[in-house]
Amino acid sequence: MIRVRKSDHVPESLVAQKKYGENDVREQLKSDQDAKCYICERNRTTDFEVEHLQSKAKHPELKFDWNNLSFSCSYCNGKKSDSFDLIYSPSEHDVELEIQSTVDLSEEEVHFNKMVEVDGIDTVIQLLTRIYNGTSVDGMRTFNESEFYKEFSTNIFFLLK
Repeated sequence: MIRVRKSDHVPESLVAQKKYGENDVREQLKSDQDAKCYICERNRTTDFEVEHLQSKAKHPELKFDWNNLSFSCSYCNGKKSDSFDLIYSPSEHDVELEIQSTVDLSEEEVHFNKMVEVDGIDTVIQLLTRIYNGTSVDGMRTFNESEFYKEFSTNIFFLLK
């Protein structure tokens, strides 16, 4: 998960409370986050969605709140859904300094440890664990989870070379 910088400029369609997924919102989020999903950090130029930190289902009053919106890939947005509403805002926290990640290539797992005690950090760790390690209880990843991990581990190998 990356630290997100948010522009102070609130897109016009949010001010008018038209739609949170209008082009001006998408363009501003993409620009602010350098076209990276705030959760998995993959560069996304086409496969992205406007993600609500606090879900629309549980917090409809935040549907058009600029501070509640982030740029996310569909994989991460689907994994997060409305199950992780206690997640803290990546625009207010240096996640990379607050959570340490360790990749265990032999076990094909990523482990996350909190470096500080902050409200919402445990929820972030649960989400990251779901994203990187899958959701099944029997240790088997779904097809999409396996493909995500393959892409992630390929990038890790590339960085290590």
